[in-house]
Amino acid sequence: MEQQQQAQMNPQGPVTYMAAPQPFQHPPQSNRIIITSVHVLVMAMSIIGMGFDFSLVRITGGMYHVSAAVATLLFIMAFFWSLAELIVRGKCNWKAGIHPGVHVVVCLVLSLFAAFIGATLATSAALICPNSDGWCKDKRVSPMVVGSPVVALLLAAVEFILFVVACADTLALIRRLRSVAIASRPYSDPPPQWW
Repeated sequence: MEQQQQAQMNPQGPVTYMAAPQPFQHPPQSNRIIITSVHVLVMAMSIIGMGFDFSLVRITGGMYHVSAAVATLLFIMAFFWSLAELIVRGKCNWKAGIHPGVHVVVCLVLSLFAAFIGATLATSAALICPNSDGWCKDKRVSPMVVGSPVVALLLAAVEFILFVVACADTLALIRRLRSVAIASRPYSDPPPQWW
């Protein structure tokens, strides 16, 4: 019944609907500056963590080599991920970076890996420095044994913050990509028969 009324109101035929995306809006400048600053912070923490681990491998003489090597790998991955993000943002005039969906995956993996490595380094520090006060007998090793897990756990927290921000950016992107219905008239000629 409703279709007959619509056909009488519109003698040229039914109205078709086309989807058009909403116009793209970049996030505010303050949000971009904060995220860029956090990526610079990750790079600085990664450099500090690599310094701790390289010094620890040089000094300890084998007790801490595997943990320090794996932690160095973590810091290198976090450094290059943040560097890649800053390079892409720089190429896009600081407006957009790498797709937020990719950030969700990479930041989650880096956060979990950093938490695991930080816990492993803390356990290794407890085994290397069995004193009740937590300090090693060798005063050269003590700051590095404590510093490396602290930096790894701080990196896990910062990467988790970046993960949450990436989730929010992905949600905003999905909402922005929802289509809007626009009414248009159908083509006057039907398509050819071989279609």
